[in-house]
Amino acid sequence: GVDLSNENICLLSEHDYICALKDATGNVERLVEMKAMVGDNNLLLYSGDDGTGDQFVLQGGDGCVSVTANVAPAAMHQL
Repeated sequence: GVDLSNENICLLSEHDYICALKDATGNVERLVEMKAMVGDNNLLLYSGDDGTGDQFVLQGGDGCVSVTANVAPAAMHQL
């Protein structure tokens, strides 16, 4: 993957065919910055880092694309 700058994410959020972004940096503070920059452009923001996925959602993220769920789906479903 490629780490996009928040400025580029803001530009991409204006594109009609881009509806979501997965951020696997594990930097939950970045989510707050991205949401402030994107505003109401309806860009869904997902965590790609299992270790911070819960905090990501609690800070306003839209969900988590979990690596662990691909390896142990039944155990992750129970969570």
